[in-house]
Amino acid sequence: MLDVVPTPNGPHYAKEVCKICGRFMRWLPKPENQARIEENQKRHKILCGLRLNPREQDFMKSCEKQKFRLTEKQQAWLDGIWERHK
Repeated sequence: MLDVVPTPNGPHYAKEVCKICGRFMRWLPKPENQARIEENQKRHKILCGLRLNPREQDFMKSCEKQKFRLTEKQQAWLDGIWERHK
């Protein structure tokens, strides 16, 4: 049993704590960040089924290793690959 506690004054969106003992379990991502990560995962699955050049293939592997938590530049590059191949 977990409880979600918003953290408006901190860098995190919210935290999960045990309802019974109050122990911290994990930080929760902002909903918009989680939605972007899920969209990146969907795009990754589609793009990996296409013919990408070796540099794009390497980039896709690095995205997967980062669990799709990308910097702004990486996100822009993924968006560019998506636009060229969709």
